[in-house]
This record gives sequence, structure tokens and C-alpha cells, in this order.
Amino acid sequence: MEAVPLARPTFGPEEEAAVLEVMRSGRFAQGDCVRAFEAAFAVATGAHHAVATSSGTTALFLALACHGIRAGDEVITSP
Repeated sequence: MEAVPLARPTFGPEEEAAVLEVMRSGRFAQGDCVRAFEAAFAVATGAHHAVATSSGTTALFLALACHGIRAGDEVITSP
């Protein structure tokens, strides 16, 4: 049975150029694009700072750690 796509991504020349620029820079993490995203996200959310993470799990861990949650504390999050 052939899979039915629920959504089909659409990329234009601007998106392709942006991806190519990052690939050519050799900096996939902590590069200029990530710093620009963090700054824009902080402004958009009214935060003083923003940190991009590699996963939702890492983001949850950092958020809990920043709020003083430690081993043994009860926390209910998404799996």
C-alpha cells in the first residue's frame, strides 16, 4: 500500500538559497542563522534571551532546570 502524504512541503528559491548558505558555511549549529533566530524569537516573545535547542526533550530539560526542578521532584510533561 502506498503512503498518502498528509502534507507536502513547498520550498521556493529563497528557502533553497538559505539552506545552501548554511550548508556551505559548515556551521549547522550555533552559527549566524541560529543566533539570528534566537534574537528574533526573543523579540517576538518579549523575552530578554532565547536559546535554540536540538530537540523538544532538551528544551523541556532546560526549562525545568531553570525553574529549579531537581531529581525527585514530581513533574508531568508530554512523553
